[in-house]
Amino acid sequence: MSINIVIVDDELPALDEMQELTGKLPDIGSIDVYSDPTEALQAIITTRPEIVFLDIQMPGITGLKMAEQLLSVRPEIEVVFVTAYEQYALAAFDVSATDYLLKPVIPERLLKAWNRVRSRREAAIGRGRSEQAADAVMQCFGRFALQGPLGLARWSTVKVEELFIYLYLHGAVSLDQLMEDIFPDSNYDKAKKYIHTCVYQIRKSLTNAALADRISVVFDQKMYRLELAGVKSDLQRFEQLAAQGEKDESALNEAVALYEGELLGGYDALWVLDRRERCRQRFLWMISDLIDLHKQRREYRKALELAKRRQAHDPLNEQYGLEVAEIYTLDGQVVKAVEFMQAFQLQYRNELGIEVPSKVLKKFEHYING
Repeated sequence: MSINIVIVDDELPALDEMQELTGKLPDIGSIDVYSDPTEALQAIITTRPEIVFLDIQMPGITGLKMAEQLLSVRPEIEVVFVTAYEQYALAAFDVSATDYLLKPVIPERLLKAWNRVRSRREAAIGRGRSEQAADAVMQCFGRFALQGPLGLARWSTVKVEELFIYLYLHGAVSLDQLMEDIFPDSNYDKAKKYIHTCVYQIRKSLTNAALADRISVVFDQKMYRLELAGVKSDLQRFEQLAAQGEKDESALNEAVALYEGELLGGYDALWVLDRRERCRQRFLWMISDLIDLHKQRREYRKALELAKRRQAHDPLNEQYGLEVAEIYTLDGQVVKAVEFMQAFQLQYRNELGIEVPSKVLKKFEHYING
């Protein structure tokens, strides 16, 4: 089953890189590339590829606007955004993007997104066949997704999905606490009715995804909770690895690979923020430890890949930017270091309206001059 794709990016080097990366994917069909988003939009509507890899910041029409127009005409197409800026995640999910990849694109991360699309297509083709055993997988980093034997779980409303996620993160919760956190602006009777309706819809969604035997909503001793059996969760695994990561390099590598974006990207509810920040901080210290390990071994290419990934999660962080430039120089890529620092200064000036502090530039000059 070959999958035809279109790549749209106004930057030719990025376009070439994505064409090379996607050309190595399994089951890849045709690959069409466009640097003009307007031309690409017309071609996609006509040719109907299965997947569109779409840059967000482009002249004339943004990737977000292009996705809205495209999906209004061809809702079956899978849109995967590819951008250097994590802050567009919420807007990307609002237009029903399938996934969100940060530049520089990591081959393993691209393969994971690709396999997710393949699974969705295979599930759609196989729906109606006899049900077969399959893993139940919950993805919490980046856009939330729950995968069952019959494909992704579908939620009737955003609130239904939100309640499911809330129960997963919090364990046993009272009805009053649910109403306070999920329906804070509703009166008691109305909120209580909403909760009961949402619980019913959760059970219905789980049944439709063939997950009712693995996940159930239980009301016991005036508390709601989820009971899970045989469900894999990236969040659960990440937190397990973080607990042992300081002493185990393999655990660090696995945990860093699991962190595909902020926890529950697209959700801005207050009850998400604390857990999200804890995960973010854990990710940053684990990836920093790995960078240090590779620098100590003089494995500068590996250190550079990780340093660029870390900097993409916090693009205006002066320390992270400096370390990318430093590793470029350690690897003998002085020209790349200068180009990177120029781009960093430009982004810093455009987004903050100020110049990079002189002490930061002096450190950079020290790296360049040895």
